[in-house]
Amino acid sequence: MKKRRITGEDIFIQACIVLMIFTLLFTMAYPFYHLICYSISDPSKVRPGFMLFPKGLNFDAYTSLFRKGGLVSAAGISVARAISGPALMLAVSSMAAYVLAKRNLIGHKFISKMFVFTMYISAGMIPVYRNIYDLGLAHSFWVYVLPCMMDIFSMVLIRTYIESMPDGLEEAAHVDGSGYFRTYAQIVMPVCKPILATVALFSIVAQWNAYTDTMFYNTSDVHLHPLSYILMQYMKSSQLSMEAIRVGAGRDQRANAQMVKMAITVITIAPIMCVYPLLQKYFVKGIMIGAIKG
Repeated sequence: MKKRRITGEDIFIQACIVLMIFTLLFTMAYPFYHLICYSISDPSKVRPGFMLFPKGLNFDAYTSLFRKGGLVSAAGISVARAISGPALMLAVSSMAAYVLAKRNLIGHKFISKMFVFTMYISAGMIPVYRNIYDLGLAHSFWVYVLPCMMDIFSMVLIRTYIESMPDGLEEAAHVDGSGYFRTYAQIVMPVCKPILATVALFSIVAQWNAYTDTMFYNTSDVHLHPLSYILMQYMKSSQLSMEAIRVGAGRDQRANAQMVKMAITVITIAPIMCVYPLLQKYFVKGIMIGAIKG
């Protein structure tokens, strides 16, 4: 076969595509880079506007955050809920998905519709709030993970993925004497690794960024505050302090307050940014395979 001759138009189109990709990459990556540069710069050298490199090196914002205490405990709460929450959710949602993937289940259509119905109709904030307190989950770590054990959207994704698997896979296991639970644990779940990783990524990000449940149920329990709630508190307090500083203080004080806010933001987003590359290879595959069959 003769190779297609590359024309000037092809080179121009490819150059435009590469330029567009780099532009999008820059617009998405620069805000994070700016946060890091600003948080480690010298307050006396910082100027408003575009920053390509740190202005000097100053880690006082980070040292002051850790010196105040509570940050390590908050990080532990965030890590604990970002691990235990998705783990429990995957266990419960995947078992429900495996059961609902069985077309011969008695009342299959009715049960499936009842599950999906809850995605559109909610009891409302006040009934949920009262239910959490009546169950005794408030003022405890369990309020972060137990209410999220069953996620209907994740269950639907996993069920769709299971339904796309060949029937012969389970039939061969049953012929060899495998029961339903063993088939689920040793055959179906390993094959579902892409969609499980995708759903886990959604849940990890949601758990890591959540802070409203802390506001509702654990505001007075300082030892149960996650990093996201600490970040929210710093954002609110820095806004108030910036207003006070703007009235009668200098630029260096404003820069110091801004640097603390940047530093706590970097500390909060850095761990979750490290998790995504580990699950990225499963992400597209899990979404695409789970979406091709309804």
